[in-house]
Amino acid sequence: MFARSVWKRSALLTFAACTVFSCGKATGDSEESGGTAGDMSGPWGGSPAVNGGFGGGSPEGGTWGNGANGGNGVGGYGGGVGNVGGSGVAGSGVAGTGSGSGGTSWGGVGGVAGSVSVVGEGFVVHRIELGDRDPNGDPNSSAWKYLGADIDGLSSDGNSTNHCQLLPGANPSAVKTDGLGGIDNSFGANIMQLLLALQPTLSDDLQYSIDRGRSLAIVLSPHLTGSDVAGSIGRAHTRGTGYQLSEPWWAYENGYPNGVPRCELMGGTFQGELELSGSGFWELHLPIVDTDLIVKVRKTRLIADIDPATEQLSNVMLAGVIRTEELIESFRQAAGGFDLALCDGSTFDSIAAQIRAAADIRDDGQNGDPSVPCNAISIGIAVELDPMLFFGYDGGDDQKITCF
Repeated sequence: MFARSVWKRSALLTFAACTVFSCGKATGDSEESGGTAGDMSGPWGGSPAVNGGFGGGSPEGGTWGNGANGGNGVGGYGGGVGNVGGSGVAGSGVAGTGSGSGGTSWGGVGGVAGSVSVVGEGFVVHRIELGDRDPNGDPNSSAWKYLGADIDGLSSDGNSTNHCQLLPGANPSAVKTDGLGGIDNSFGANIMQLLLALQPTLSDDLQYSIDRGRSLAIVLSPHLTGSDVAGSIGRAHTRGTGYQLSEPWWAYENGYPNGVPRCELMGGTFQGELELSGSGFWELHLPIVDTDLIVKVRKTRLIADIDPATEQLSNVMLAGVIRTEELIESFRQAAGGFDLALCDGSTFDSIAAQIRAAADIRDDGQNGDPSVPCNAISIGIAVELDPMLFFGYDGGDDQKITCF
């Protein structure tokens, strides 16, 4: 398998009135001197830290509660976040601090005055492998074969007949052929060639965007070894100018309209592997010619090897399907952002034809019927994660409409 670095699961956040399962909004309207203890016992956490108190609920404005110091941990984090206050103007809250042996402990964070949306705890993606490089970072046209999942349950090659009908211009050997163990990843095998012709530095540019604090958020249940793990995936960012782990990240609200995730994840751990399936869609933003190509991924699968004793994960993969016509429209908007003349015409028609020729699956994740045309493109990427909490919603991540 594609070699991945290992990361650990740590409890980061105690919810006031919002859970990972609903990813909704939480508010409170009372005032107390302290919250409950943060759940931080375990192999990585220190002693529980006390949360901050409730924010004030008076009309003229309340204050943040003060968090207590985090306990000493081994590479772990301290206590949870304070409960949410009622309506009002936030005062000067002070987060608790602490240190851990081999890592950093966070103290409890003071409760926040006013109505605050809380997404949850989980992970932020600090690296994405698109399938154009090997584990050492060297260009490799076969790297895509190791990224993703067997979405359609079939193992196909260029001569397979139990396959949806390819579209005009498709090369059966390039489009039908699966990766290792039946992995479906026509995006890595075919679309990446098109993207790299337009943006040879795509992987570096994507990493630069992540390093500046714009990435993916994966919000998950506190424990990953059961059969009822739930969560969501969307886009997130810091409010600074870089990739920061010392402060909460904020989810973009277009991935959580009205506090409801566009892509919910459900599943569990089975025989040493975490397997989650997603409904709806999430967006992968790829920097192309000074704009973002927005790739909407559906029928999502998150797969990772897991150590049941420590909940350490490795080989973390995201897979799914992209509706062909949605990707073409996203290309059109991205191209139009560079030059309005590219909104249509022969140049864009050529790009659209190449995208259609890469379709290898149905948009419901099924395959096998040669009488129906392929209308989607499979995708698989590998990700590296850092533990993080996501403290609210922000706007500003929508695609600019340039072509009408």
